[in-house]
Amino acid sequence: MKKVPGLGKRTKEILIKSLGSEDEILSSIEKRDVLKLINAGLPPRRAVELIKSFEYSKLGCKDVLATKLSKEVHRKLISIVKSFCSMEETRVRIDLFFPLPRGGERICRERMSELLSYKNWVKRLMEEIGPEGIEKIRKIVSGVKRPRKSEIDMEFSRVLISRERVNTRYTEVLDPSSVIDYSSLLERYDLVLIGEDCSEIQIDGELTPIDEIEISPEVILENFLPNYEFIKACADLSEFFKEFSEMNEIKEKIDSFLRLRKEKIKELSKIEEIITEVENWMNDEFSKRVGELKISLGGDQILRALRGETIIPEELERKYNEVIEEAISLLKERTGVDERILIELIPEKLSYPIEFKNKDLVKSEIRKILATVDIQLKRELARYLKGKEKLLTDAYDEVLEIDYKLSLGLFAMEYDLKEVKISESGGIGFKNARNIFLNGKKVDPVSYEIGETPMGFPTKGERVVLLTGANSGGKSTLLETIVLLQTMVQSGIPPPVDEGYFSFFDEIYLYGKFVGSSGAGAFEKLLKEICPISLKDGKKKLVLIDEIETVTEPGAAAKVISGIIEAFLDNEGIHSVIVTHLGEEVRELLSGKGIRIDGIEARGLNENLELIVDRSPIFGKLARSTPQLVVERMYKTSKGEIKKIYERILNFFSQE
Repeated sequence: MKKVPGLGKRTKEILIKSLGSEDEILSSIEKRDVLKLINAGLPPRRAVELIKSFEYSKLGCKDVLATKLSKEVHRKLISIVKSFCSMEETRVRIDLFFPLPRGGERICRERMSELLSYKNWVKRLMEEIGPEGIEKIRKIVSGVKRPRKSEIDMEFSRVLISRERVNTRYTEVLDPSSVIDYSSLLERYDLVLIGEDCSEIQIDGELTPIDEIEISPEVILENFLPNYEFIKACADLSEFFKEFSEMNEIKEKIDSFLRLRKEKIKELSKIEEIITEVENWMNDEFSKRVGELKISLGGDQILRALRGETIIPEELERKYNEVIEEAISLLKERTGVDERILIELIPEKLSYPIEFKNKDLVKSEIRKILATVDIQLKRELARYLKGKEKLLTDAYDEVLEIDYKLSLGLFAMEYDLKEVKISESGGIGFKNARNIFLNGKKVDPVSYEIGETPMGFPTKGERVVLLTGANSGGKSTLLETIVLLQTMVQSGIPPPVDEGYFSFFDEIYLYGKFVGSSGAGAFEKLLKEICPISLKDGKKKLVLIDEIETVTEPGAAAKVISGIIEAFLDNEGIHSVIVTHLGEEVRELLSGKGIRIDGIEARGLNENLELIVDRSPIFGKLARSTPQLVVERMYKTSKGEIKKIYERILNFFSQE
């Protein structure tokens, strides 16, 4: 554990609490299992940094990216790769593509080979299901959330009478010795379960084995029902991947359960509506039958009526009882409620319109029926699902793997990433490289070489190169492209080239133009940053510098550049490209030193007033900056008084 820089006491305590041991922590770091570290409680960035610091410490390195700009190139690269990801966990895994120094060649070869295998996998998949299928998979995967056990809301209360100590959150357990009045349980709970160990208890309840599924099937279902959307997504993926076929079966079982339960609840929950309907039928039928009667009263009945007594003829009472009996029978048929309960609805005396009484008692009975149906359906589903809990975590891991492979494969296809040769020695060389940061723009491929490579370019293996040429000709973009390609290779990502040869560097420096910086302070800052790089410290360095001359006057700048180049030439560990418009001046100062000067030439303007330029430098040729072409373009695209000013400037160029 001491080999892991940054693993402090507090972090170790967090990880041990979840992972269990130091060996497990170390194993997770060595295997780059960043998701395991995050699930153990570390923030994503902290987990990535822990793995990064561990790998750097093994290779004796602090950070390969030595300047803000080289770090920014890597950040932009990772951002583009992440744009192909559908899941946040995959985006976190992409952060593990950070550059390794010398010694990491084998690891990066393996990563590049793996990534290219994903590219081929996506190609085959696309041939089978087409771009629409790929997009469908990405849409499904984008909505997937990690399955988590979650307590199920209980619609019906439940109690178990048992002498055994049963541990469950979903069913209250009472020891018989604690129950004073068993009948009160029927009022307090929707469902009363009687354990088989208490079979002597005489109560209107369900005799139940002391079994987890029989007592509380929710203990199994809480792994599945709250994760229905996840299961559905996996079932949708089974259209494309056979690995999810069992998840599709699980979904079908859950769908059947949900449908049956909904139908039963809907059917039984209509009790109020049914009672009202039967009540209306009963009154209509009673009125109809009474209307057909011809009732005659005896003298005695007439006298009693005159005294104010209520007189109900026998024929009327008979019709009333008939209708009530038929109504109760109809309710039993439509609700399934026990007739003993339904009888409680019958009014105590004949009245019109007829109204049922004690409706709440029937509603309570309906809840008991629903509670019984509910647990029966849950038991059936739980029996099927028991033992399948691990399928959820396995399926989630499979979804993660699909998104990871799909994201990297699509990225590799989009930019046509290729296998390149990685060497433990030499320099950098590539043919027809594309800068992926320019995607959406017209990208001219470039070819170039620094140091010794087997690429066959007309060079002599020069490690330090001066790059000259046209304004807006692509010199700065070439530096960025070199850093991008090198960073991709050292991160284990194949570069977008037709052919390439790359050796590894311990440190990568990229300096942009010092725009807006001039004077003694800026000049001193520049020297303090760049000069120490040339010190011989056993490290192999890639140093790319763009237009140093912006911090001081041209004459002095040429001398500074020459001095830096001499220092770089003395250090065999340095490979460098320095962009400058002072090529002629530096060549004179370094005459006989064997420095290579390359150039990017502009040959004029096309019909769209764009520079006609070959973005690949010409080896061994000093190229002019051709500012007159820029002025010419501005002259041709402007109007009015400003056009006259550009014309004056062009006139001075024509005098040369």
